[in-house]
Amino acid sequence: MIKTFLIWLSLVSISFAAPLSLNEISEATCRVNAGSAYGTGTAIFEDTKFYYVLTNAHVVGSEKTVNLEFFKAGYKSASYPAKVV
Repeated sequence: MIKTFLIWLSLVSISFAAPLSLNEISEATCRVNAGSAYGTGTAIFEDTKFYYVLTNAHVVGSEKTVNLEFFKAGYKSASYPAKVV
């Protein structure tokens, strides 16, 4: 049985760039970095403060925090800290 985890990402960040919409993020590839493990994720929901990213349990393991990066059209976003829920 494969378990999945939701990861939330705060829209509050150090950068001054405008936050992306869910449509813009869902079109991008999301890389999840959990310590020494890497995997992919998919943005599935957005509310007023958070994005929710779905990934596989084997990617996050027992980590409580991860970093997310988004790739689209040859560009990479900054690394965003995220919490595993």
